[in-house]
Order: sequence, then structure tokens, then C-alpha cells
Amino acid sequence: MKQIGISIFAVILCLATFRVVSPAAQAAPEPIYHIAYLLDRNTEFEDDVLRPENLFKEFTGHTVSIVYSWKDLLATHARQRLDALVLHESALPMVDFEWVANAYWHSVTISTLGIGPAMIAHLYDNGCLPLGYTMPVPEEGVYYTTSTHLILSLQDQAANWYRRDWRRNCDWPRPVEISDPYGWMIQYTSGPIDADSQEIYRDFLLGHIENAESIREEFEKEYKRDFLRLVR
Repeated sequence: MKQIGISIFAVILCLATFRVVSPAAQAAPEPIYHIAYLLDRNTEFEDDVLRPENLFKEFTGHTVSIVYSWKDLLATHARQRLDALVLHESALPMVDFEWVANAYWHSVTISTLGIGPAMIAHLYDNGCLPLGYTMPVPEEGVYYTTSTHLILSLQDQAANWYRRDWRRNCDWPRPVEISDPYGWMIQYTSGPIDADSQEIYRDFLLGHIENAESIREEFEKEYKRDFLRLVR
């Protein structure tokens, strides 16, 4: 089994190896990601850095959709698939929790602002989350998290089992016919966000998306090689 993945400064569980980027790849144009920020239109911000015009002012080259209703979020996602969804705490009353959990388990990066650990586990429908991550919540200021969960396998039933069942069976009682995932990335970062840490937040959010894209690309390359070996 070859597992592909990343490493990043934060609290992480990642079953993977590093991906080496060639100089040519480094020189390639930066990909454009689609990020949506869902919040209540009448939000009173604890910190001005969370205002859309401030939070995303350095996300040059990426598409950032500011949405104030769940209906508008779905419409935005239908027009262009989301790479990341940022949820302000004011958005919780309008969120479809099942949709968010499904998006998370299918590799959409989810970031939260001002939402506590217990609610995050509920958002992701992940009973194992409190067991696998340390979530230190700062006593003051706004607490952010960014999470990405990518599972890829040559067996559809394996990927689907991990997405549906593993998260509710933290001791890994895996059926014997289910193999380990071929590519698996579980990444989590968290911390306080303010004017001083805004750049760090941006780098982590974009880094999550980029890492997932890299793992997916490597998986597709390996899948093609495996497929060619099978048909020869």
C-alpha cells in the first residue's frame, strides 16, 4: 500500500509521505481555489479581522464568495465546486449539518470561526474527533479551526466504509474485506485569529486545499499505473 500525504505545523494525524515539487511545478501559475464564507448578514464581529473585506483581503487570485444564507451557499457551490467553506459562528442556525459532514468526508476543507470543539465534532459527524485531536481553545479572542479529510482507494467500498462507518467506530473494527485507503489525509489546524495571525490563517487554509489537490494528483497517477499493470 502506498499512502500519499503532507505535513504541516499544527495538530495533525496524517498517514502519508512528502510530495516533492519540482522547480518547474513551483514556477507554475498558482491555482485558483473557490472559498465561501457563510455568516449572518447582521453579525456583530468580536474582531474586525473577521469582516469579509478584512479576512480575505490577501487571497489574491482566488475566488471568495461571501454568502448570507444556506440557499445562496448551495447556489454558489452549484456554479463552482467549493474547495473550502468558512463558517462563522453566526452561521450555525442556518447550516445543514448533514451537508457539511458529507462535504467534509469528501475532502472539502472546512474552517470554523468562533465555534467550539463539541460543535465541530457534531458538524463533521465525527465521534472520533475528540479522541484524535487536541483542541486548545484560547481564553480570549476568536478561535479558528481548519480541517480536511481526504480518503482515496482503489476499492470504492473501502473509501465509502471509512467515510460512513469508521468515524462512528473509533477502535477501527474494519471488515476483513476492506483494505486500507490508498491515499489518506487527515489534517487539522487551530489557534487564535487576529490581525497578527491573519497571514498564518490564510497560509493554513490555502495549504490544506493545496495538499489535498497534491494527494489527489498522486493518487490518479498511481491508479493509472496500477490499472496498466492489471490489463497487461
